[in-house]
Amino acid sequence: MPKSLISIHDFSKEEILHILSVAREMEANKSQKLLEGKVVACLFFEPSTRTRLSFETAANRLGARVIGFSDVANTSISKGETLKDTIKMVSNYVDIIVMRHPLEGAARKAKRIPRHDTLGNRQVNRPDCKFPHLALQIAGRQRHCL
Repeated sequence: MPKSLISIHDFSKEEILHILSVAREMEANKSQKLLEGKVVACLFFEPSTRTRLSFETAANRLGARVIGFSDVANTSISKGETLKDTIKMVSNYVDIIVMRHPLEGAARKAKRIPRHDTLGNRQVNRPDCKFPHLALQIAGRQRHCL
């Protein structure tokens, strides 16, 4: 199974069904702290309210600590830092990266950036206006209603 959620098309039917099955189990036991001791970076390179808050809330409910930014004006990006440099730097501090970026392909580019750490970073992204997390959520809701 892919470690990153870039596009729903990156998953086989079996992998999607497995994710939905795990989601159903998690709904039955909402107090799971699966991310206890983990740090999640929410990097929002464009304005967002619902998406940012939904990811931050989910990470907190799963026991993670959340860091990140929602305004690039307050980061080194405003001084010319590249996406590559930002991802490399952030990945040294976190276990998971949630990223929203306005440029198509930015999430795949970020996924390919080599990391020089041993944290086993995974990325969960909302890239390229495909909303893979919402596709899974809708599928889960439809399956739940069957």
